[in-house]
Amino acid sequence: MKNVKCPHCGKTYDLDEARANVDLVSIITMADTFGRESSLVWAYVELFSVTPLRRHLAKIRRILTEVKSLFDAGTFRFQGKTFSISRAGIVEALNHAVHKYWPTMPTNHNYLKTVMVGIAEKERQAKGKRDEAKLRKKEEGLRQGETYDDSGMSDEEREENKGKIRGIINGL
Repeated sequence: MKNVKCPHCGKTYDLDEARANVDLVSIITMADTFGRESSLVWAYVELFSVTPLRRHLAKIRRILTEVKSLFDAGTFRFQGKTFSISRAGIVEALNHAVHKYWPTMPTNHNYLKTVMVGIAEKERQAKGKRDEAKLRKKEEGLRQGETYDDSGMSDEEREENKGKIRGIINGL
């Protein structure tokens, strides 16, 4: 325990206590960011043997920060590759990790990431199939004489692009 004296008021503070209070405040404010999944996230945090809470506040804050960044970014890196995953995929992976039998407590997020890799690959394949079906539908419509304008460009932007393309072609 290291006591620090405030130069302004002269009161003595315990440095470890002050650091714990900062961790506790950040944990409480971060808890709201998970919404409906907060109980699942807390169950995942508990896998890392964080009791008694008072002694492991920094560890809890670190784990919550890492899970929060995963939720916010929707991407993660594992074994040198970057994967995209939906919020529902992250929840599914957390649920899988929480309900797994753990003979020893996990030390890192590698198991969660291996589960998320499988889910991310399934999501990528499903997205590819949806995009391909959408493209086939669009091609079939074009063959039948329908016109599509899903670019979201205004007429002025379209004319400007046509002019740029003409300039490129004329420059050849």
